[in-house]
Amino acid sequence: MDQPTDTPFEVTTLDAPPETQAQADNPGGILSYDESSHATYSNLCRVTGTPEEVMMDFALNPNAFGRVVDESVKIDHRIVMSYEAAKRTAFVLLETIRRHEERFGTVELDPRKRLRTFKEGT
Repeated sequence: MDQPTDTPFEVTTLDAPPETQAQADNPGGILSYDESSHATYSNLCRVTGTPEEVMMDFALNPNAFGRVVDESVKIDHRIVMSYEAAKRTAFVLLETIRRHEERFGTVELDPRKRLRTFKEGT
């Protein structure tokens, strides 16, 4: 494994059709970030779907170590997309996580293990 660096990396497509890859790898001004755009933190995502589309609701769970139902959680953002777009998004997310783990180590999903590791100093 290479030495970890602070250099960010970008993943645009993975196993996408050639015409989609060409568009995503060279957006040519299609994607832009302007002052009305904003970043939002979320530690909770609920995914539901219909036969035509996938819906992802994002929220901040203030009780991150407890059950979600312990208190009311407000949905901040809803993303609705086709199954094709959802599948491309899933591929890109998986590749991004794979690259991160390759550089920095396994991402631990159990918060109790992360806390124990932190307390032990490892």
